Amino acid sequence: MFLVLISPLIWFLIQKTRGWGILLLAAWWFPAHDKFFGFGADSLFFFSLGALFAMKQVNFVQLARKYAVPFYIAAGIMLVVDFLVMYKNYLAYHELRFNWLVFNVYVVSIMGATLALGGKLADKSFADRLIRLSSASFFLYAAHILWLYPLRDYLIKVLAPTSDAAVILFYFAFIAFHCVTVTALFFLMRRFLPKTTAVLTGGRV
Repeated sequence: MFLVLISPLIWFLIQKTRGWGILLLAAWWFPAHDKFFGFGADSLFFFSLGALFAMKQVNFVQLARKYAVPFYIAAGIMLVVDFLVMYKNYLAYHELRFNWLVFNVYVVSIMGATLALGGKLADKSFADRLIRLSSASFFLYAAHILWLYPLRDYLIKVLAPTSDAAVILFYFAFIAFHCVTVTALFFLMRRFLPKTTAVLTGGRV
């Protein structure tokens, strides 16, 4: 309600500064999590950003899709960085403490990546491919118990990662490797051994 009441001030800020005034709110919001008359800086920033996009007639999804690749890369990087910062703070203080600059950059990158992906999913051709890919999900779920854990334990013994960064990198890399290889195996089996694949997956082919 408060943000609605001050919306004329927000309109004036955007109109007179041609939108650049939003950078002042961003500079306030990104490094901190302050309150403004009981409202978080994040509420004021995103409310004003939405007003800017509406006044400039900018489509959120189209903008995110235009910069989809940078958003995907930033989201992946910031996911790891935010986790490492949180983990370091937890070891130091024995409680979860945010680095608000890192966390807020992470939030923006995830929002952009989600909007870009949502716009991509709206494409019928991509949706059809995704539906075909989903048929491998049960096979992926069933197969991971059979060889994922033994292979993971074996590789940990062989590679022996010692640092926190190495353990985290191994964790994500191994999951990605597992998903790609098992999915590829499913489609190979479905092509050359369709009946066997149907039996193994309960007809999910």
